[in-house]
Amino acid sequence: MITRENKGIPNGEREKKKKRISSNLFLDDFLTIPPQEDIPGGNTHGKTPWETQAVTAQLLIQFAQTVHLRTSTRAAANATAAIQRFIREARIDGPDGFTAQTVLTHLARGRDRGLSPKTLRNVLAFLTDFGRFLVDQGLLLKNPGLGIRLKKPAVRPPAYLDDVQLDRALAIARENGRYSEVALAAATGMRLGEMARLRWEDVDLPNKTVTVRQSKSGRWRIIPLSRMAIAALEEQRSRLQPRLAATRFPLKSGAQGGPPPGVSTERNADPDGQIGTIPFHVFPVDTLSRGGRRIIRDRPRDYSTWMAIMAPITAACPAFRLLKKGCVGRCWHMLRHTFATRHARAGTNLQKICEWMGHSDIRMTKIYVHLAQGYDADIELSP
Repeated sequence: MITRENKGIPNGEREKKKKRISSNLFLDDFLTIPPQEDIPGGNTHGKTPWETQAVTAQLLIQFAQTVHLRTSTRAAANATAAIQRFIREARIDGPDGFTAQTVLTHLARGRDRGLSPKTLRNVLAFLTDFGRFLVDQGLLLKNPGLGIRLKKPAVRPPAYLDDVQLDRALAIARENGRYSEVALAAATGMRLGEMARLRWEDVDLPNKTVTVRQSKSGRWRIIPLSRMAIAALEEQRSRLQPRLAATRFPLKSGAQGGPPPGVSTERNADPDGQIGTIPFHVFPVDTLSRGGRRIIRDRPRDYSTWMAIMAPITAACPAFRLLKKGCVGRCWHMLRHTFATRHARAGTNLQKICEWMGHSDIRMTKIYVHLAQGYDADIELSP
């Protein structure tokens, strides 16, 4: 159906937009009950009664909102998708069908599909969280996920890039015009989400520091900037500067922050009669319009954009190919492991590494110390 919001959008794009809306019920701009045809599983053919009721969509929205407030948008999306899959596959007809047995059966099916132990534990965490939500809503007397225990996944040493592979990764990034992103990740150990949300107001080049305000642990931290990190940020700043006069920078209402250091704050008249200003995010959305004009939108890039940057690097570096699917460290996270491993091998103080990485427990950091251990002359004391 063509509405005012999607008028003029090609049919294919309208379908993509519809799918995005139906799979992201937690979004701030979509907090009302969606039409029955837009609810995942809204087609009653082959679906359970609970899944086809509008109240289910409302419950999912409320559940996703609670997860979003405690964690992040992506975590809310993952949790909602896991619950939708559980309802669809378990074919339960209401909250009373949400039992420990149905949860165990769902986990067993996931194991048979080849899900890793870590992924199964994540699914159980989502289901337990949903059970807690239903108890709080008065729809269940007991959380069925609390009594279930799964085998802990085997602890493997984190994968990382050696010097040769890191140089290769940086060279590929340079060829593709994405050196700033890859170099900053390898030089600071920031998580992908932290880099995506990084703003110029958090970058202090004179004092050689960057402040991470939104982290996985919920605590902010300050990371010192090495020469490579400073060079990456300066290159990103210079990449934005030549585009100011010919680029439109749409801003969200209420945007706060400041311009890139050394960049003028003067507003530039747009050829279309619009007025724009410079982006506040270090890595804003950078796209091309239908007419070939470059448009920079002041918001974090989506996940697929970041994955596309790493695609040629993961194909060229053996460390990525040798890592099994489902293992932590694939793609961008391996650069984080590389940062910590290199510092551990160089003898950097463990507490410093812990603080720079944003670990909530120093025991998480100690695993990199094991990678740094090599030959010890004391072993010769043994017979």
